[in-house]
Amino acid sequence: MGENGSEICFESGKATMWLGADGILHLVWTRNSTLLLEDAVEAIKTGEVLSGGRSLPLLVEINGNHLTPELREHTLKHGTASAVATVGVTSTDRVQAAWMRRNSSIPQAYFTRREDAVEWIAALPHEGSPGASRSLRLPDSTGSATAMRSLEPC
Repeated sequence: MGENGSEICFESGKATMWLGADGILHLVWTRNSTLLLEDAVEAIKTGEVLSGGRSLPLLVEINGNHLTPELREHTLKHGTASAVATVGVTSTDRVQAAWMRRNSSIPQAYFTRREDAVEWIAALPHEGSPGASRSLRLPDSTGSATAMRSLEPC
């Protein structure tokens, strides 16, 4: 669970995300899922809400997932993280992380231990600071700016 109690479960059920007291956005994907464009959209929007629009480092636990080309392209075009540390344990995780790094302009690294990823992020300059408590709201799954749904804690 998120260190500050603001863990968000994705509507798709494929991930949880929180802003840690260390100023790092944490994204944990469920194991062995195929991640699609709509998952990227949900992750980016949730990250923007949790970060208050700031560009913060992101720690992603990839967990044996398959990333689609649409997810990758959307993330490269619309992602706002200042750096990405990917944590995985399989050879597939390593390949997926390398694929996401290709043509990216932000610092990215792959780790097999969460602690190493946090240490790497902490050594980077970033805006990270403990987040103030906020009302967490996000456009619904249709993307409508007027129809809002509350982000649900897990």
